[in-house]
Amino acid sequence: MVLPQDVFNLVIDELGRLSDVRTLQACSMTCNSFRWPSQSHLFRRVDLGRVTPRKKYFMRLASLIFKTPRIGTYVMGLRIEDDWGRDVVNGVVITWIAHSEHLVRIVPMLPRLRSFTLKFNSGFAPWNLFIKDVRTAIINALKYSGVVSVSLSHREAFPRGIVSSLVRLKHLHLSAIKLDKTSPEDEASNVRPEFLLESLDFASTSGTTVKLLHEIISSSSATTLRNLSLAPPEQDDLSPCVWSLMQLPNVAWHLTHFEWIPAHITTGIEPINISILPNLRSVKIYVSLRHDMPFTQPLRLLNQPTSRANKIQIIAVIFDLTDLPQFRGASGWVMLENTLMKLAYGRLKKLRLGLTESAWQPSDLPPHINFSKMVEFPYEIFYLIIEEVEDKLTLKSCALVCRSFVEPSQKNIFRVIDLGDRCITGEVYYRRFYRLISTHPHIANYVRDFRLVDSYVWDRKSDWQWLVKEPTLPLTFQLLPRLQAFSLIFTTGAPAWNSFASHVQAAIFKLLTRRTISSLSLRRIHGVPASLLVQFTRIKHLELYEVEMDPSKASFKDDPSYQPDLHPELRSLTLKSPSSSVVKAIFELLSFSCPSTLENFSIISANEKDDVLRNDLWRLIEWMGSSISRLWWRPRTHPKFPALDSILSRSPISNRLGRTAKFALFAISFFAQLLFLLGRVASKRNFEQLVIECVFLNPMELAAAKDGWSALDTMLMNEEFSGLRSVTFSAQCKSVSMLKTSAMSFLREQLPLARGRGIAVAFDMNGP
Repeated sequence: MVLPQDVFNLVIDELGRLSDVRTLQACSMTCNSFRWPSQSHLFRRVDLGRVTPRKKYFMRLASLIFKTPRIGTYVMGLRIEDDWGRDVVNGVVITWIAHSEHLVRIVPMLPRLRSFTLKFNSGFAPWNLFIKDVRTAIINALKYSGVVSVSLSHREAFPRGIVSSLVRLKHLHLSAIKLDKTSPEDEASNVRPEFLLESLDFASTSGTTVKLLHEIISSSSATTLRNLSLAPPEQDDLSPCVWSLMQLPNVAWHLTHFEWIPAHITTGIEPINISILPNLRSVKIYVSLRHDMPFTQPLRLLNQPTSRANKIQIIAVIFDLTDLPQFRGASGWVMLENTLMKLAYGRLKKLRLGLTESAWQPSDLPPHINFSKMVEFPYEIFYLIIEEVEDKLTLKSCALVCRSFVEPSQKNIFRVIDLGDRCITGEVYYRRFYRLISTHPHIANYVRDFRLVDSYVWDRKSDWQWLVKEPTLPLTFQLLPRLQAFSLIFTTGAPAWNSFASHVQAAIFKLLTRRTISSLSLRRIHGVPASLLVQFTRIKHLELYEVEMDPSKASFKDDPSYQPDLHPELRSLTLKSPSSSVVKAIFELLSFSCPSTLENFSIISANEKDDVLRNDLWRLIEWMGSSISRLWWRPRTHPKFPALDSILSRSPISNRLGRTAKFALFAISFFAQLLFLLGRVASKRNFEQLVIECVFLNPMELAAAKDGWSALDTMLMNEEFSGLRSVTFSAQCKSVSMLKTSAMSFLREQLPLARGRGIAVAFDMNGP
């Protein structure tokens, strides 16, 4: 199937949103149609601060853009940082960015730039030591019409005019910026742009820089400032200047978010007071647990609002655990809780606790996962994934992940209850299950298939007496209101129906009258009355393994529950080692429905020497021939005279096959018998699938039947098999896997004529 390119673009866009660089790189090298959408995400945000040496990688980026200008159009965010070392130019220590010719050339090649960050790690970079071309390039980058976010740090003697022009942006971050008292005419402008800032961050910035912005805001008629972040040093005039800025009426009224992240653990909150902000909605504060009293300053800040008119709804607390041997400030948690319980925080909805990035060790987080940008999938997706899991150990692990996974995991764990799937006696297993659903009734609602077994297959010490007399069985059935399938299986014996206690018989009768029960399986029960089979009218899937009818109660007409207007809905019937009485009773039951509704019919290990049974089976097959679409005939291993020979020899079943979508024949037989059977069931267009179950898988035995394979291949070319679409070779699950592999190699080369006509040859080595 060929998918449109738009679908691939959407997938690649999702990878770009997750910042999965490795996968995007692989996609970009897949084909030309994947290259440009992958590269548009790979180069959307270029952060040169993540790799070292930064100068080397900046040169590589510049060379790449010079050779492929198209990549420059993808860059929407650029972050440039210098290295910790310094260069010496004419005896003056200066960063390499100050004289970078590549920066001058690369800026004009980024027309879609929206975010620009310039950071100096080597210390304060004097603006007047930058060469003129570099200064012009930086100014042009800041003047781009598309740029909405700028971050500048560690700049000395920075022109006032450039800072004034940045108020037209939406987001501005200034860290350790010192202004120059005089600015050249070509860099400053007397015309101040419109103030459009929405977010303003100050980190160790000089007071003169804040005063400049104070003048611009005070002269503006309106302000758009909503978010204010403050990271003051230990002793500086930054906090008083920011406090003066906050007191402006047009600032105090519009601020909705405030962050206080001090650069030093001993920095005080004074003179900042957030109580003057009437529309404040969220507060973010920083707590360093390295301090002996870490909650002192945060509590001073949070205790400032005292009015009930306070509108704070979200408080975020960020903790620094760097190099911390143990947690401190246990009493501070109590005081924090008491503070948030005051009436001033009556509108508080969320309290978010987080850690600084430095608190994580590199070995703690996988390098390819960005947890801050993980997708929040809806729970419906998790439910769909859990529904596909069949392994109970995996489902148990999912149930222990979180509360939201408990219900969908338990639904799959308890969907099928099979008392014979573990090496535990059936009585002990049943007691545990009964105790569970009695104490946790909600689990009983998850059970759809209940398989009641007297004990596991290999148990030779227990018996079936407990099951036919179990007093709690009626209550168990009542606790399972959504049951859809029921199985009653005996492995340690074959009890008679009259040996069942009266309350157990009544419970089973009542269970079978439920409209929700669509599947029933009975194994190794003798003396079953006809009244029990009357309850099968609503059953769609019926399995009877070694079940015998009560000769004295084998007629429906003698039963008081008999109704002439019965309309059975049976779709699938499986009979294993059937008796003549059971086949007669089934035929009498199904004959009430006209036409036949039976589609799948399976006969396993029928007694080929019983003439009465052969007659009854033929009558049943003849009656349902117009509706059957799948016949599974599995006689006893290596029968000398298969029962199907004598049954189908009377009349070809193909004469009674209707328009079936699929017809499958499972046969364990020699080729002479198999060819005879195929001749009796061939039905031209209706016969679409042939499934042959192989008992012998030894390659030597398969090769010895060379003539048989040729005869089968020739027969499938006849006109009667014109509708055949596939031939499937099946093997039992218990067969040795090595034999399965060698058999597949041999069978894959067989039926050359059929394969040439387009018939598919398939293998199902995990068959019944």
